[in-house]
Amino acid sequence: MKSKNVILMSLVIACLLSGCSQLRNLTQRKPQVIACATPRIDRAYDVYSQAKTKLAQHYATRNSNDLFEAYYAASDSISLARSVAKCRDKNSTHFAAFKNLTELNRELQKIVRLNMRDEDPSNLIAIYRDQYYKVMPNDIK
Repeated sequence: MKSKNVILMSLVIACLLSGCSQLRNLTQRKPQVIACATPRIDRAYDVYSQAKTKLAQHYATRNSNDLFEAYYAASDSISLARSVAKCRDKNSTHFAAFKNLTELNRELQKIVRLNMRDEDPSNLIAIYRDQYYKVMPNDIK
């Protein structure tokens, strides 16, 4: 009985000692920092350039869908740049890039809004005043 306990205890001690050597290897590794901010800023610049391209296409073709796509691409670029705040690896250059992107996209959105002409401004005013029945007469009242 004693020999079984001795053998069992020696096996347990051997397992613990081998586990401790692995634990030492795990603690010596440095944690990896996952790049989060730079790829997001780069993607936001790419989306901004797509918005500029859509605006240029509108001037060439006079297609109003290009204006809508440019406006929403600029909005997407702003939200991508804003998401950098959640990243752990952000620094002052990312903050400056965020401010720059926000300003560029806001200006692009202003240009797009100037080119979006409303054929009947009374419809927009009716919606603003919650008078939907003027715009949608067949709607359920």
